Amino acid sequence: MQKQRNYSLDVFRFVAALYVVVCHTDLFMEGPEGVYQFVARFSPRVSVAFFFAISGYYYTKALVSKATVFKKQFCSLLKVYAAWTLIYYGASFVVNVIMEGKNIGTFLLERVIFFVGKGSYSHFWYFPALIYSVVFVTLFYKLLGKKGIAFLAGFSFVLFAIGNLGSSYYPIGVQIPLLKEWITEYRDSYEVFRGIFCMGLPYFAMGYYLNELETWIFKVSQKKLWIAFGVTVVLYCAEIFLLSNVLKWYTYPEVFVMLYPAAFVIMMLLIRNPKPEWQTFAGTLKRLSGYIYYVHPLLILVIGMMATILHVTVPSILMYVLVIGIAVLSGLLLIWLNKKLKWISIFI
Repeated sequence: MQKQRNYSLDVFRFVAALYVVVCHTDLFMEGPEGVYQFVARFSPRVSVAFFFAISGYYYTKALVSKATVFKKQFCSLLKVYAAWTLIYYGASFVVNVIMEGKNIGTFLLERVIFFVGKGSYSHFWYFPALIYSVVFVTLFYKLLGKKGIAFLAGFSFVLFAIGNLGSSYYPIGVQIPLLKEWITEYRDSYEVFRGIFCMGLPYFAMGYYLNELETWIFKVSQKKLWIAFGVTVVLYCAEIFLLSNVLKWYTYPEVFVMLYPAAFVIMMLLIRNPKPEWQTFAGTLKRLSGYIYYVHPLLILVIGMMATILHVTVPSILMYVLVIGIAVLSGLLLIWLNKKLKWISIFI
């Protein structure tokens, strides 16, 4: 069983963050529809599943070993979420109230509701989903011990199925009477529920299974793990191709079946290969990964506004390069400044 820090998990966080930006910059949107859907809208979804899985892996491990971990984790997440929310609410105020003339009262009320539900900005649905996952896993552990986490992890598969039926498998979901009304007439409430309970919780609870199987993961041969990885990649790509290019079910491509096993197999491989030789740069990449995820929509917004003012069109590839380049350079600067200004750590 692993005793030292896993540096391959830290490095892969950075890779996953780069992949998230692929989705949000609509990479290759100018190209063939099938290529765009495959590359930018479907395949990057594994990144967020990985973020939840790694958080669940570390949190459940700590929760079982020491009961005081909840307060520290909860406060840490809330502090980072609140700090970045202030930045994004400032940008939203400029766009919605100053530029578009939206009523200030309505704006403020919406932002309070967004903060506790759908997220303070589009990509920040991640924070409420992660915070609620921490709360529910902790609650079930306090009430029922490890059996409580096991029950929650098992039940999360039912929730994951509901997430699929309201997303990539929406054409099937609308054939189910009760579900149809929810995912069509009450779409906003469904998407809040889906983000927290059908995506965040199942991926986070995956950490329980990874911890339970950790001894086996270190015993099974590397060859078998790589074979499992290869099979999973093929099935992952096959499902994406089927949905995006054959069936053309890409109205809501947020959840699909192979996301779970894909994230699970990736986690197993990374856990098995902690790569201590990556120690010198893994910490920096870990910090950059979080910063890139937090800041990239703000950069997309600013670059888009500048392009509008200048009456120019920014191709998706150039947008991706600019966002990643600015995010990495500014992130490295903040890491350097953090050596003297400790409060900067909340942002990176």
